[in-house]
Amino acid sequence: MDNIPEELIREILSHNILTQRSAFFHLETLGEQTSGARNAHLLRVCKRWLRVGTPLLYTLLWLSKPAHATTVAELFRAHPHVGRAVRGLQLQGGFGRELVPLARLMPNIDAVCVHLEIAGKQSVTGITKALPLFNPATLYIGVTHYRDNAKKRAVWATLRACIAETWTTLRLVRFSDIHCERITHELADALAKSSAEELECDAMNMIRWLRDDPIKRIIAAPRLERVVCRGASDEETIRSILRARSFSQTEAKKFRFVHGWQDDEV
Repeated sequence: MDNIPEELIREILSHNILTQRSAFFHLETLGEQTSGARNAHLLRVCKRWLRVGTPLLYTLLWLSKPAHATTVAELFRAHPHVGRAVRGLQLQGGFGRELVPLARLMPNIDAVCVHLEIAGKQSVTGITKALPLFNPATLYIGVTHYRDNAKKRAVWATLRACIAETWTTLRLVRFSDIHCERITHELADALAKSSAEELECDAMNMIRWLRDDPIKRIIAAPRLERVVCRGASDEETIRSILRARSFSQTEAKKFRFVHGWQDDEV
């Protein structure tokens, strides 16, 4: 076992441990959680496999409890290379100040998913301060149909500011299949100002959004090149709405239709 090069061990473990990003970020039901790793028991083979493979366990990280954020931050302080290995992050619910130091230990994140399942009693100090510390290429907007409250609005405000100004490397914005809220004028303004080149959503959501005015501002944004709708069977319905609502040919050509989720490797 000692004669196996570490590069080969890492390759073996990556094929057996890592979960595809499309699977990790694909949520179909409220509250569904997917680990970013599988077959973690392989790291018990020996100390060498544990050392080489531990960063793979944290390539995709889901945080849903403040205590979890604190524990992970302690690990990353002791082993900074593990924090640098994190590429994808999901945040579910509210977080206090414990999230900020953890965010600083994950400098290489290129995909962030935010679920706005935030109760009025939860703290959001950490998430509002941590989000601007990232600069992802991909943003997933996950579960949002939680009752409205001041804490949820505060996170939305931070998220819109990041989209519009802070996240200069943002290229892809994806809405979860279970994102059921309407596109507000404020979110439309943020997306129109952003550096995003592609917007992706469920086709049924797009059918609803096309009946409102805010979506027109997003689709007309010069930087936006593609609007990808998951649900190819709804293509004719959407194109009919585009014609009925007088979208230009240039805007209509931005629309693409796929059968399901695609991977987002950048």
